[in-house]
Amino acid sequence: MVSGAERAGLPVPALKELFAHIPTSVAVITIASGAGRYGVTVGTLSVLSLEPALVAFALKADSGLLPHLHTGRAAGINVLADGQSDVALRFATASIDRFNSTRWCEEHSLPRIDDGVAWLAVRVEDRIVLGDHTLVTARVEHGETSRLTPLLHWRRDFHSPNPIASAI
Repeated sequence: MVSGAERAGLPVPALKELFAHIPTSVAVITIASGAGRYGVTVGTLSVLSLEPALVAFALKADSGLLPHLHTGRAAGINVLADGQSDVALRFATASIDRFNSTRWCEEHSLPRIDDGVAWLAVRVEDRIVLGDHTLVTARVEHGETSRLTPLLHWRRDFHSPNPIASAI
């Protein structure tokens, strides 16, 4: 079977290499559901609109968080800071208690990871299946920022923005 990437003229390994050269912010999406807390690392956070205030992120089709993110659901978006790669890796790892070794608090009834660059409380607007991911759009209801430097993902590793600029 030929994949969509190969039909486009790029074999999947070449496409992965190409996409690895596009730097992205690193965020953890969190929710509270009953007595449980859930979270997952994403590298696809985008600002969609100012009026209304909308953001989007994508989750893999097999993400354990996806079944909980229905329309109207509140979620937290934790944009990680430089030095929080351990948090990013923890929330990207399945079958562990991701909150156990993470400093966090509850805000707006959502888990908020401490010491991030930004934190947003959002409400899911829509879910759109696109390829092997689901794009989730969400309306921003609250947000806060810090003066910390963001954590970036680039060339399959975590970086501070300053080393990226000097490596180009």
